[in-house]
Amino acid sequence: MASVLIVLAYSGGMTFALLKLLALVMPLRIGSRDEGVGADVTDHGEEAYAHGDGAILVKPKASSMAHGVAEVVAVHGGGRL
Repeated sequence: MASVLIVLAYSGGMTFALLKLLALVMPLRIGSRDEGVGADVTDHGEEAYAHGDGAILVKPKASSMAHGVAEVVAVHGGGRL
């Protein structure tokens, strides 16, 4: 039983340490806008589940395609344009 607790403590401690080290060089979370809209839309320009009401279409902005910026438009009625 003690060995199980030792492994749990070691694993938890090392995970915490690695995440703290990573946090020094990169953010561990995405931005609040990207989280609200969905990473599939902001990163890939498409919605994973595009069926049903409230589907989101993404129209890339021509001037900012190199930066991966897109305009997000809500679509009501579940249809695609």
